Formats: sequence, structure tokens, C-alpha cells
Amino acid sequence: MRVFDKGMLHLISIFELVTGVPPLDCIDESDKTYFVVDKKKMGAVLANKGKKIKTLENHIRKRVVVFAYQDTAEEFLKETISDKIKIKETEGTLKIFVGAQDSKKVKGDGEAITFLES
Repeated sequence: MRVFDKGMLHLISIFELVTGVPPLDCIDESDKTYFVVDKKKMGAVLANKGKKIKTLENHIRKRVVVFAYQDTAEEFLKETISDKIKIKETEGTLKIFVGAQDSKKVKGDGEAITFLES
């Protein structure tokens, strides 16, 4: 089970206040904050052309990235990176094979994706 410090709880609270949706997880980095929400509630979070996310970004003064929760690691990775990736599991480790177009996404959000998966 993850333990959230006061700052993380504050971000989670602000996210829910602004979007009306409680996040399932949160990762805060110096330049971005990542949230995971129930996939059925993504529409509510992204409504009005992302106006709620823009409001949140202005309030916390950094970029916000929202991922939809998926039931399996494979579904989560395909949803967050690309449905064209290939995944191979060996000895409890997932290896992800991506094309050139998707490699930029992995480099940008890869560390957060890894942390959210664990």
C-alpha cells in the first residue's frame, strides 16, 4: 500500500475539488503531476475540452497528466502509451517494445508509468 504525504493528499484533494472525480493514484514530480482515475469517469475529468485540467494546472502551476485505470498491466500500458506496443513478460518483468513514434511518449512519462504500475 502506498503512503501519501501531506503534499500528495493536498493535490488529490484539489484534483477532486476541481474535477469532481476522486483520483485512484497520484505521482508528483517537479514539472508534472500524474493522476489515475476510473476509466468510466475520464469523460467527466476531460469535459469541456479539458477546461477542468487547465484550471487545475493553473492552480498547481505545473502540467497535469491523467491516465485511465485499467484492470491489467498490459491494458494500462497500451492505454497510456499506444495500442501498437508489444509486451512480453519474462520472469515477472514486463518488456515493452515500441515503435519510433511511441518512444518519445515512453521517455517523457515512462518513469511515472513504471511507478503507477507497481
